[in-house]
Amino acid sequence: MAKPLFCRIEQLAHLRLPSQTFIPALLQELHYIIPSIANTFCWQDADGNLSNIYDETANTDIYESFVRSISSQKPDKYSHTINWVSKLDTSTTSFENFGKCPFIAEFYKTIMLEAGYVNTCFIPVFHNSTHKRLGVLMIHRSKGDQDFSKSEQQYLQEIT
Repeated sequence: MAKPLFCRIEQLAHLRLPSQTFIPALLQELHYIIPSIANTFCWQDADGNLSNIYDETANTDIYESFVRSISSQKPDKYSHTINWVSKLDTSTTSFENFGKCPFIAEFYKTIMLEAGYVNTCFIPVFHNSTHKRLGVLMIHRSKGDQDFSKSEQQYLQEIT
């Protein structure tokens, strides 16, 4: 990965923008470093719940699905997937997890594939000094794109 591109993200981070401004800018900058069709970020609240989502494609179907999952009172594919995503401690991809959890696979088939996201890399974001979990970054690729390499996953983990 090119160091000058990482410098752009570092410069962006030093602007001390509010998260609602910083996250969209960061998601755009990531396209220059990691090939993707779209990027998403979910904030995580103090109780560990995913409390907000920003998808740079403004895909309203995804918003509605996440809102349903957050407000769901019964265990279903949405709540199981949200629970799984909110507890990740290291980066992983959807390809690495197919077949391991039927709820996640079903969520991916009915929501993510419909949005055109064939493979997603999930990267948990932690505060550098407190190690408090802040959210989850998701980098999405389409059907024709390659899987995420270990070096790409490591680089994304470094950026977060």
